[in-house]
Amino acid sequence: MNIPEIALLDFDFHTHRTDTLPGKGIVCLGKETILHDASTWLPQKGGYYAAGVHPWWTADAGFDLEAYCRGMEALLQHPEVVQVGECGIDRLRGGALELQQRVMAKMVETSETAGRPMTIHCVKAFDLLLKIHKDLKPQQKWTIHGFRGNATLAQQLLDRGMDLSFGKHFNPEAWDTTHPTVDTAKAMQNNTTARFATDIGRKMHTFAEKDLQNQGFYTIFAVCSVP
Repeated sequence: MNIPEIALLDFDFHTHRTDTLPGKGIVCLGKETILHDASTWLPQKGGYYAAGVHPWWTADAGFDLEAYCRGMEALLQHPEVVQVGECGIDRLRGGALELQQRVMAKMVETSETAGRPMTIHCVKAFDLLLKIHKDLKPQQKWTIHGFRGNATLAQQLLDRGMDLSFGKHFNPEAWDTTHPTVDTAKAMQNNTTARFATDIGRKMHTFAEKDLQNQGFYTIFAVCSVP
């Protein structure tokens, strides 16, 4: 099933705001939903969601990866849950790196089994992230949200087949490495299907996260399909 038509220039690729209007963004479900409400949770009509184990949660007392996995298995039965995430590795916050890497590997397995792309949270750990991607060779798309790295790192990630999502704060040289061309930006205004975005080519696999407080970047959305 393909994601239906979306207004590409008014869509938030990554948000934790539960008051996001259906069809206007992908809402990351919280830990309480995954751990305690997964079996009874219902999506809003026309809504899009993501579910995954955030690396910060690995520092919680009594962290239970299996409990998260059970919840995610239930949530991923809903086609409206279109992404696994946000997941990743954070050297500044979260549990031990060994645990974070083990959790990340499990989230990759979940993404591949469910056929859902991943939204990635990565802080000062791109060396580990690149190694995991190389070792596991995922087929699903990974998108780094809120990317602030330099142009060299941006190119490394693009060369591995990942996408980059730029928020309010970003490195202009990295943006220049991958931003849409004038022609493709014009084309977007005339065709608002997610499939079109994926068909244009690599440069249209770049995302800009919507800044909800100020006018500015809006999402270029290129997640192409869900099961």
